[in-house]
Amino acid sequence: MAAARTKADMPARKSKYAPKTFKGQPLYTKEFLSEYEDLLTQNNVTTDKDKCELIRRYCSSQVRDILETVYNAADPNWESFKSQIEKLFDSDKREQRYR
Repeated sequence: MAAARTKADMPARKSKYAPKTFKGQPLYTKEFLSEYEDLLTQNNVTTDKDKCELIRRYCSSQVRDILETVYNAADPNWESFKSQIEKLFDSDKREQRYR
């Protein structure tokens, strides 16, 4: 029987199994977040704190700096943080583009 995967099994940035580095492109925001959440599920990462902290691994340094300013370490909430990321990087631009 295979051992259960954990956050330690999350792939390194730029590795074959990691999502493409997120550089804040509005057209890629939702796709990146979806890939990231799939990776969390695959590796059994369930705590909001881990979800919020591990995302920075897959972001450019400029995006990491922005995320650090909006991340609330005292009260990590993944859904709230994800919503802030979508607003910050204008993820609705993709939907507006095709209307």
